[in-house]
Amino acid sequence: MSKDWNVLLNDTEIDESMYLTSDSIGPIDANTDYTIEVIGDFPWGSLTTGKQPLSNFHDVYFQLPDDVLADIIETISDFYKQYLEVFRTNDPKQADSLWSSKEEVTELVEWVASLYDNVENNEITYYLDFKEFAVGNNHVKVLEDNKLRISTMINKAFDYHWYAEEIENPIYETDYEFFDLSYDDGKWSVDYYDSYYHDFDWDFGSELYSIESDPVIIKDSKTNKKSSSSDEPSERLKKQCYHILTL
Repeated sequence: MSKDWNVLLNDTEIDESMYLTSDSIGPIDANTDYTIEVIGDFPWGSLTTGKQPLSNFHDVYFQLPDDVLADIIETISDFYKQYLEVFRTNDPKQADSLWSSKEEVTELVEWVASLYDNVENNEITYYLDFKEFAVGNNHVKVLEDNKLRISTMINKAFDYHWYAEEIENPIYETDYEFFDLSYDDGKWSVDYYDSYYHDFDWDFGSELYSIESDPVIIKDSKTNKKSSSSDEPSERLKKQCYHILTL
């Protein structure tokens, strides 16, 4: 917990003498019920955790005000749309602006290229779509250098079939992802993006934000609808497809 943030116990701001370590404060009266609220000032404005019972307060998660939330939703939506374009075009230049990390960009470009190789050499069709997402607005972490970590819940499909020109009824699943965002000169940008295992009870709310982009279908015009019994995909290709599906 940064000492630059204001910590309020029972609506009263604590002084520096109560900071025992970077993530603990005290002493407090064990027989008193406390509420806690943390408020921080940042380049994009103030954030608050909201007032919470101290007994339930295990980490500092901020809430986004409506104007900041709107900008971040637009940034994440644009990222998802651009991500789809990388798959749609197989053009490395489309990935250049996705991340600040060139290593992540290179890895994505190589994955996409491998899909197109599979289509050409193994008669496989891919279907990729990001339909809609929600933001965990009450679970926003502030990282070093005032970066924000935003959690999302997304409804997406990454399906594939061998020897099929079309994929009917592609399988959509809920996935949980996070974005590390930087703020500079009035704009947000994505520093890092990944999926994570979700086994805890976070409220993503009921608001879903549509991603205005068409599904990506990668297929070869020579794909056959039927195959002989001996035309089984290789184990290597199966493992590669599984790896890509866990993006």
